[in-house]
Amino acid sequence: MKIIFSNSGWAYLARGLTSRISKAQAHDATVQLNAGVRYFDARITLVNGEYYTSHGFLSVHLSSVLTEIITFLNSHPGEFILFHIAQNYPLNQSFEPLAEYIASVTVDGKSLFDFVNYDTTETNPSLITYNDVTANHTKGGVVILSNATGLEAQYTDYFKINAFSVWHDAMDHTLLLEKADSYYQTMIGNSTFDNKFCINQLQCTPSYSDIWSALASWSLLNKAQTDNVESIDYPNFATWLQEMPIVIFDYTTSTYGNFNMRVISILTEYNLSLT
Repeated sequence: MKIIFSNSGWAYLARGLTSRISKAQAHDATVQLNAGVRYFDARITLVNGEYYTSHGFLSVHLSSVLTEIITFLNSHPGEFILFHIAQNYPLNQSFEPLAEYIASVTVDGKSLFDFVNYDTTETNPSLITYNDVTANHTKGGVVILSNATGLEAQYTDYFKINAFSVWHDAMDHTLLLEKADSYYQTMIGNSTFDNKFCINQLQCTPSYSDIWSALASWSLLNKAQTDNVESIDYPNFATWLQEMPIVIFDYTTSTYGNFNMRVISILTEYNLSLT
């Protein structure tokens, strides 16, 4: 259904509302990478032959995101990222054209695929190590997560690693944290989650009652500032990493409550404890 606003004031209001409920990050990929972000949740949409990232609405050309990531990896040997193609619209389409597009976006002759350093014939992702992904700390690396189908042989292995996450669908942040904790309990010792990259989604679902009551100030970004701090202050946050070592936040670069530096410190400490 298409809604057409004949009144320019209503159109302006609609655009402002949709922007505030769909914009989940405040900065581009380069700023996020430099702030410590190493997981990218890519919702990709094909429109008129062009690929875009999207979150409810089109965001930026996929090529610009890929270019920024490639540039970072090329100049940071030993670093790696997880690139998760969480959604590919239109749904149920073959991933082959998308794979060909990713291969076509290059910086200094390298595409994202050139940073897949590990043995892609390995069938058990739990056996893929940091040294495998970074070629013993000599290259930037990427692990591509997806549920890709319809791929030709030359691309199949790049997309075979599965991710798993649960959308808690909670407007109230306290309820979201309780749901995350409950799901963590179900994952302990559960073989269903073996050989998957498990992700903890800590973003609230927009509450339209909140939006209409605060038209001038409500946004995902504003809400994330306080929610993010409450998430990392939750007593079990670090414990969740044992089953869900990947965490998704809106507004990853937020400095409110020293969030960005604190969460990077927590994640770093956890990862160092594994060595």
